[in-house]
Amino acid sequence: MGIRAPENGLQRFELRPGVAGFPPWSGHQQDGDSGSNPPSKFRYAQNVRFRSGEVVDRPGYAKINDTVLGSSNSCVRGLIDYHVNTARNKLWIVTIGCLGFSGENGATFWSYDPEQQTQIQALAYYTGALDKVLPIAEYEGDLYFGDNSLVRIFRLSIQDYGGGTFQSSGRSNAVPLEEFAGYTIATMLKFDGKLFIGLANGATSKIVTWDGISIRDDLTGINPPVTMVEWRDQLVVGFAAASNYLKLRQKGFTPSWTTVTPGAGTVAAYGENSMLSYRDDLWIANGGTDLWKYDGTTLASVRTVATAVSVRTLAELNEYLYYGWNTGTGVGTARVGRYYGINTTFEDIHKNLGAQFTLDGPIYRMVAYKSSLVAGLSGTRVVLSPGRDTPGTWLDTSHPKIVSALGFPPAQFLVY
Repeated sequence: MGIRAPENGLQRFELRPGVAGFPPWSGHQQDGDSGSNPPSKFRYAQNVRFRSGEVVDRPGYAKINDTVLGSSNSCVRGLIDYHVNTARNKLWIVTIGCLGFSGENGATFWSYDPEQQTQIQALAYYTGALDKVLPIAEYEGDLYFGDNSLVRIFRLSIQDYGGGTFQSSGRSNAVPLEEFAGYTIATMLKFDGKLFIGLANGATSKIVTWDGISIRDDLTGINPPVTMVEWRDQLVVGFAAASNYLKLRQKGFTPSWTTVTPGAGTVAAYGENSMLSYRDDLWIANGGTDLWKYDGTTLASVRTVATAVSVRTLAELNEYLYYGWNTGTGVGTARVGRYYGINTTFEDIHKNLGAQFTLDGPIYRMVAYKSSLVAGLSGTRVVLSPGRDTPGTWLDTSHPKIVSALGFPPAQFLVY
């Protein structure tokens, strides 16, 4: 076919992609002459995909709901990208004993999340000559825990929805970081960009740090630490009653520690989940009959629960301070108290857990999780308040294997 001559006064411009210095075609349509393509080769394909040499339809939109959202004249005007991140919003539970998985002594990791199936899952267990506690803490996106003298880093395995960790990984899920011969790892907490690790060994106990590269001594020659918490941009270390003091560390590379002692009485921290920053004050459950408070000046008991045998754990939910305590050591003894702040009274029996869970023993640990209050009872039962209705009927979230006889209490709760 002939080529028509250009109009008067115009010069013909010829584009030859990929020839004589001209750039080649790019994008979807890379050939200017579709007839030059080999047979059965597409020059341009839209709304299809290639699968093993075959052309298949490209999936389109899928209908999500068959029922009307809102009223019949409602209109969806906006959507947001929302990811359910169950791996970073679980309630981690450490229980004493290898319950239901081994005849041996030791400790077990569990996780609870209403957005996982099953909701409560066993993750790993670690045996020993005796039952033990595995203190846990989050640091730089990983979960660290102490196994006697060894610090380990937990490694989550990926399993299908409805599957369990044991099916894909076996009994343990961790890699070793460092062993502290002669010490027992008692507590850990992330603070000031470092992981602080409390090591117990009588009067030679100490606090060390891990910054992702090296381990350094930070405080030596102390009594065994029990728990740690952050308060007013300071690290607070709690001890048993024999010490009768708190240790506070300022932020900074160079260690700067101070000792706080009470003017009267004996201060003590019961264990993990027993110290809490609430309304800019430090609160402590002493494991006896008292609640203690430190306001930056005075460390003193501020509440003696009249019928308590042990005040053990603290949590904050919806601007309230909750304290878990017990009337005895047997079944039906767990209570939850509540306090709102200055110029309000202590409501010691805000929720009588013993009256609802009559076959379970004392309360050991408590934490706020997803707008609910979670409590761990002896017998390793984990119970959950119906949202913020904390005096209402609580839910039993326990896995059948997590419930045992009295004497197997939860040792720590951690939301991570």
